[in-house]
Amino acid sequence: MFLKNYRHVIIIFFFYGLLLFRRSQASSFIYASCSPGKYDPITPFQSHLASLLASLVAGAPLALYNSYSVGDNSTFPPGLAAFGLFQCRTDLPPGHCAACVRDAVDQLSVVCPRSFAGSLQLAACFVRYSNENFLGKPDAALVFRLCGTAAAGRASGDATAFLQQREAVLADLLGAASYLVSTSGTVQGDAQCLGDLIAADCAACLAQAVSQLRAVCGDALSADVYLAQCYARYWAPAHYFQAAISADYSDDHDHTARNVAIVLGSLAGLLVVIILLSFVKRTYDVVMFVNAGGCEIQGKDCHKKFNGDAYFQGGDIIETNEIIAKSGDHLSLYQSARYGDFHYTFNNLAPGDYFVDLHFAEIVNTNDSEKSFSGLELQILSGLDIYAVVGANKPLQLVDIRVSVVHNESVLIRFEGVCGSPTVSGICIRKAPALSATVRPELQLCTKCATEVEGSPIQKKLQSKNIAQYEKKIQELTNECKMKSDECYEAWMSLTNANQKLQKVTMELDKMIFQNETLEQAVGREIENFIDVSDKYKKDKKLWSSIINNLEKKIKTIKEDHMQLSQEAHDCANSIPNLNKMTIAIQALVAQSEDLKVKYNEEMIKRKRLFNQLQETKGNIRVFCRCRPLSEEEISSGCHAIIDFDAAKDGEIGMVTAGTTKKNFKFDRVYAPKDNQADVYEDASPLVTSVLDGYNVCIFAYGQTGTGKTFTMEGSENNRGVNYRTLEELFKIAVERKETISYSISVSVLEVYNEQIRDLLATSPSNKKLEVRQAAEGFHHVPGMVEAKVENMKEAWNVLQAGSNARAVGSNNVNVHSSRSHCMLCIMVRAKNLVNGECTNSKLWLVDLAGSERLTKTDVQGERLKEAQNINRSLSALGDVISALASKTNHIPYRNSKLTHLLQDSLGGDSKALMFVQISPSNNDMGETVSSLNFASRVRGVELGPAKRQTDTVEQQKMKQMLDKLRQESRTKDESLKRFEENCQNLEDKLKEKEQHYRMLQEKNKDLASQVNSSAEIQSQLDRKQCQFMEKLNRKEEESMMLKQKIKEMEQKLKEQQHRESISLQEKVKELEFKLDEQTHSEIAVKERVKELQCQLKERLQIQFALEQRVKELETPILLSQSANRSRIGTASDESTSYTDPHILRTSTSINRPKTGQVSALYKVASPYGIKRKEDRKRLSNVLTNDHENHGVLPKSLVEKKTEPKEINRTRELDQEKAYGKVTRTAKVVTIPKLFPHSRIEKEQQIKVRGWAR
Repeated sequence: MFLKNYRHVIIIFFFYGLLLFRRSQASSFIYASCSPGKYDPITPFQSHLASLLASLVAGAPLALYNSYSVGDNSTFPPGLAAFGLFQCRTDLPPGHCAACVRDAVDQLSVVCPRSFAGSLQLAACFVRYSNENFLGKPDAALVFRLCGTAAAGRASGDATAFLQQREAVLADLLGAASYLVSTSGTVQGDAQCLGDLIAADCAACLAQAVSQLRAVCGDALSADVYLAQCYARYWAPAHYFQAAISADYSDDHDHTARNVAIVLGSLAGLLVVIILLSFVKRTYDVVMFVNAGGCEIQGKDCHKKFNGDAYFQGGDIIETNEIIAKSGDHLSLYQSARYGDFHYTFNNLAPGDYFVDLHFAEIVNTNDSEKSFSGLELQILSGLDIYAVVGANKPLQLVDIRVSVVHNESVLIRFEGVCGSPTVSGICIRKAPALSATVRPELQLCTKCATEVEGSPIQKKLQSKNIAQYEKKIQELTNECKMKSDECYEAWMSLTNANQKLQKVTMELDKMIFQNETLEQAVGREIENFIDVSDKYKKDKKLWSSIINNLEKKIKTIKEDHMQLSQEAHDCANSIPNLNKMTIAIQALVAQSEDLKVKYNEEMIKRKRLFNQLQETKGNIRVFCRCRPLSEEEISSGCHAIIDFDAAKDGEIGMVTAGTTKKNFKFDRVYAPKDNQADVYEDASPLVTSVLDGYNVCIFAYGQTGTGKTFTMEGSENNRGVNYRTLEELFKIAVERKETISYSISVSVLEVYNEQIRDLLATSPSNKKLEVRQAAEGFHHVPGMVEAKVENMKEAWNVLQAGSNARAVGSNNVNVHSSRSHCMLCIMVRAKNLVNGECTNSKLWLVDLAGSERLTKTDVQGERLKEAQNINRSLSALGDVISALASKTNHIPYRNSKLTHLLQDSLGGDSKALMFVQISPSNNDMGETVSSLNFASRVRGVELGPAKRQTDTVEQQKMKQMLDKLRQESRTKDESLKRFEENCQNLEDKLKEKEQHYRMLQEKNKDLASQVNSSAEIQSQLDRKQCQFMEKLNRKEEESMMLKQKIKEMEQKLKEQQHRESISLQEKVKELEFKLDEQTHSEIAVKERVKELQCQLKERLQIQFALEQRVKELETPILLSQSANRSRIGTASDESTSYTDPHILRTSTSINRPKTGQVSALYKVASPYGIKRKEDRKRLSNVLTNDHENHGVLPKSLVEKKTEPKEINRTRELDQEKAYGKVTRTAKVVTIPKLFPHSRIEKEQQIKVRGWAR
């Protein structure tokens, strides 16, 4: 569809002509010639058709002869076949359409009821003028009945002549087809046939196409072959082939005869041409092939060169490395695509016709609903399931889109505003062959079914006269419109001159305003300078007054300082005798305090020595025994107590072993179950004091599992144990002694688990093993162990809790929460005597030993068994150390266990130790209780040597050095007293100097007073200058007022002048508007006159149409006589058979035909009068087209006449099972001409085309 408006040619294609689904490398025998530029291979179906045609030619005589052998012996009158054909043509009344063929069939069946040749001619006539498939239709029964009746006759002469005629036609067609292959006329005939078929509005117009094709080709036989080729491509009668294939040539003679008659009468030449045309190659020059979304491609997988993507605007790109398997000879083309809203513009194309091919990406959705195709808001196609026909993952191609380029136009392909998202992989532009001018007969509407038929010569003459009158009136109106436009142009020029004058006046006014503004700016600058000078004077005045005030204040302060210094000097001179006495008294007090410090230190040393001697008399290693009460489980199980606490106050405990046998044990202290934690710690607290005095102390709890060792050492939140109370006592004593001794306390928490030392304060686990090492000073330590320095009880307890939470615990038959390791809390105390500088380092071990247990009783296995064995081994090593200490052997096996190695400093002869032995009162634990008491008795028997203080010799040396420093400081103090006396003398000298300075300040004060007087004189001078400047300023203000008055007068004059000019311009504008209104009224009157003339023309055309009907009725006898004469001399009539096929997607022109008719319009022979009427109507259409381009208005009657038949049945439902071909999504192809600079009126028309989305 082509739309042209003011040099902009917008070519919008939608499914016009052929709307085909095309699969790459797929071709059917009907569309073999629709793929230009390549040879389509012959298909098996074509081979079968060739063999079928040969069989029909060979078997037709025998079949027809056998069919004529049946029936009566009557013969048909000579020439009845020609009369039947003549009757068929003449019975169709003028002005009627193909739907009237049914009446002709009924009439013909009455005239020749038993004529075999007439029946064959009737079938051929029905096929020629029918617009639908008659097989399976209601009309088919009538045709087969007539053919069957004719076949029952015995006119063997007619049958033989008919068969001979058909064989001659087949031979001619075969020869013509071979001739076409060897000549170059196929392209010209094909193009001519294509143009004529597209121009045809109904099937009846095919006769005109045949006559024109013969006029072009010259050879009647070649024209017939070209027509057959065109039918093969565009009308696809596949149902006839199926009917012929299904025939049985030997058994059903009647059915075979009918098939032979239909096929040979309608399709014999058609099949031969189709087979031969499969090998014809049509080539068109490729102008450019754009790879959308990709770069230039020319490789082994491509037989063509693809240009890079460089003509687009908008859209996005998608790419893939996969190869589309069924993409034909464009393998690499479908690896990239452009989608979204975009368009392509192709410039610099030579004028001429082009074919545009659009290559879309593959279809991936195969389960979608049926689609409707539309363009320019006209529904073209509906009810087609594209995906079911094409299949999944196959590329689409829309080919042979014809575009015409004239002058310097551009081709614009738009994919903007399309419903869905088109995905374009390639665009190919090829040279197209030129179309011959299509001469279309002048047709009028059918009185019954609105089909267009040819008009009469009288009507054409009347119409040509009316057209000439209208052309003359249109020319007059055009000239008048031109005059009006010239007048408007002159008015516009005068208005432009007035605007220019007004612009000059405004420019002069702007100049005056600018001068006024410059004067005002100069006055403003002078005022600002005056204000700045006055402000500067005021600031200087304030500055000088503030300086004078400051000087007066300074003089006063100097006087006050002088009086104060003189008073201090007198006081200092008077206090020198008393100062000597005070110095002597201070020295005496210092000596007395030193003596007191020495005596205090000696007393403290004696007290500590006596305290430790008292502790040593009690033994450096002590054993306290504590028994827990019976638990509820033991009482419920019937257990009883075997421990006697009658002599507990004396340190004795008894145990009933068997019957009345009682065994007593002696310890330093025995605690009954009723004793609390405070009683236990009260006896252990003296050892805490020893730690602060510099002694190493070890307190540990020993006993079997479940006897309360952890409770004794740690306790609970409401009943604290030894650990908490020990730390609390340490910080309490440290606070009491802070004036004389400085303490630094740090805490470490360890456990010995499976003979491995674990640091419970380590933040992250480490694979490095901790080992005990001996330092150079002789004490033992663990390198890498965390020592947390604590300042108060809260910090120490938090550290202790963190370590206790990380301790390894487990369950067994004896205790659910049994400690599986030895928990050791090490408290390191560093003390420094602030009096004598003595330093001590001591260590306190608080150890919660793991419970000793019998393996047979606990019944542990696996990891618990290994833990129990290591616990018993370490306790056994502790027993060995205790035994070695008791026997006072030379070698003590501390290194047999990690536990004893860590406690080596606290179990030796120069330390103090305290052991809590925990026992159970239950008779079930008798054996473990006896073992624990025996071990405690052995420990109590050990006698350690006298404890020693852990003093540091290096620190003692430091203290001696400090004593020397103190003595030296006393000497320096004596020297400082002498210096003080010298300073007093110096102060007196300074006082004298200050008196001299005071005199100098008095002289400066006099100088400043003289300066103040001079500044007052300067100020008076400035006042005089200010008065002069004010006078000048007043004069300038008067001048500025005069200038403002002048400016106002000029503005008033300018406003009056502008008012006058504006009034004159408004009058001129009103005159011009009045003229324009008159011109518009005249144009409206002209348009109304044109409408009246159009109505008159319409009425005359209707009258003309009635006259033509009458002329045709009069011409009918003449035509009958002429046709009879032609049939007598044996001239072969031209037969053109057009077939429609529902497989082909029809164009918008064919879709708009009425559906009520089952047959097409009649075959009409063009007369000279008809050709003249065509030329007149063509001239009228050209004049109306030019008028529409100049004024943009088409006469309403012509528009109604033009659009009326096309508004009927815009859509056509297609059978999805039969729809096949090549269909792709629609796009907009637009050619844009380059604009000329001298064009005064340019308009753009945008037409939205709705596409389809897959």
